[in-house]
Amino acid sequence: MKRPTHKKLSSVTFPALILLTSLAHAASISTDTDVGFGKLNQYSTPYIPNIQKDTNYAPAVEALKKNHYSQALELAKGYVAKKPTDPKAHLLLVLGFVGAQDFKSLDIHLDELTQQIPDLADAVKFQVATYFAKQQRFYLALKYSDTISTKYSQDKLLRLKGEIYLNQNLTAKAVKTYEQLYYLDNQATDTLFTLARLNTLNGNYIKASKYAKNLLRPSVFPLKATIAKKLREYALF
Repeated sequence: MKRPTHKKLSSVTFPALILLTSLAHAASISTDTDVGFGKLNQYSTPYIPNIQKDTNYAPAVEALKKNHYSQALELAKGYVAKKPTDPKAHLLLVLGFVGAQDFKSLDIHLDELTQQIPDLADAVKFQVATYFAKQQRFYLALKYSDTISTKYSQDKLLRLKGEIYLNQNLTAKAVKTYEQLYYLDNQATDTLFTLARLNTLNGNYIKASKYAKNLLRPSVFPLKATIAKKLREYALF
């Protein structure tokens, strides 16, 4: 039986080859230590970003924490009526809908907000998608992230989707998403590291070496402390 041949890695620099070797070691690491939402259990339910310390919304926040969704909705509707352009007020309202399992009202509110204040709607939808991702409800996270317009930060949106795909073990989609991030910023260390690691795990060593070498470029190398931190996080050394 003829053994498969592999393209030589003659173009791989020695430091990049060392990094590739370290990345290959990651194949044995448990998915519990993977990037993205691998430590989801550390988040409280519900996840209320940038609101919990705001005393103006304390009553609604406490109601959500106690699963008193009718009370939370009543309070949030009052906040929205007083401050219709306040993203926190809208987020509390949609979290109330989510807690009450009232997805019809949630979708209606987001559709109306999209018509009235598109930029605000995108920001709220992103927080909703992030909430579902942290609850490991990835289908809903992707559903709402897909309704966000192209005017919203594509970097944030792609990173969220990339982490979701990683947690779903959808490697091909994750690679495609991180490649899109690479085209937005080809010096982002997290993106380069993730692409090098994923391609190593998939056996695409030529591509992996490309991203690994980019990590070691002079323009990126001053960030070596960040790279070292990521390597320690994944127990690569």
